[in-house]
Amino acid sequence: MEEKRRCLDFLLYLSLKKERCLKMKLLEPREHFDHCITGLNHENTKAIYDIDKVIEKIMYLQEIDYDDAVDWFGYNTISAFDRRDEEAPIFMYTDFILE
Repeated sequence: MEEKRRCLDFLLYLSLKKERCLKMKLLEPREHFDHCITGLNHENTKAIYDIDKVIEKIMYLQEIDYDDAVDWFGYNTISAFDRRDEEAPIFMYTDFILE
């Protein structure tokens, strides 16, 4: 499973290096938030971030608790992007339970 994850990380890395991805807006600092990317949209123009991983990273970087990290994420991350922006990232939950 770990080898499969490393392979997917490498393929994602190669995709991010493609010329059409250069205009893609990504969270900074990249050395921390690139690990929160779970994929790209079908046109390879938008990064898809796992919200839970982003919040965990904010907790670590800002040294704050979960509730403060959620507030920080909403105010400083989500509101920073215009939804109509073609290069803005997509944020989604990837860990959910279907009943």
